Amino acid sequence: MQNSVIELVTFRCKDGVSSDIITKTADAMEAFLHSQNGFIYRSLSRDEDDVWHDIIYWKDQDAAKQAGENFMRDAQCQDMMAHIDSKSVRMRHMQACSEIMSDAS
Repeated sequence: MQNSVIELVTFRCKDGVSSDIITKTADAMEAFLHSQNGFIYRSLSRDEDDVWHDIIYWKDQDAAKQAGENFMRDAQCQDMMAHIDSKSVRMRHMQACSEIMSDAS
């Protein structure tokens, strides 16, 4: 079994952008993510230094790459980018080495 690919994007908001705006804009991207082939899971969090962590699991590297290309053309996604300090963005893709799912539902 091939493990999934984890996309980790960290960023900071532009000055004056509230966490509510980021959360609402990120939630609006749900339809985009669900329309992407190979999308598995996403979580968005903010740490104590006001750095956001957007973690997305993809079926494989090809799915992650294609979604990235589609992201650049999607209006909802560009709305999210309008609130982000572009100089702060760091994106990484990593092959998961070990994966386990909870039995809880």
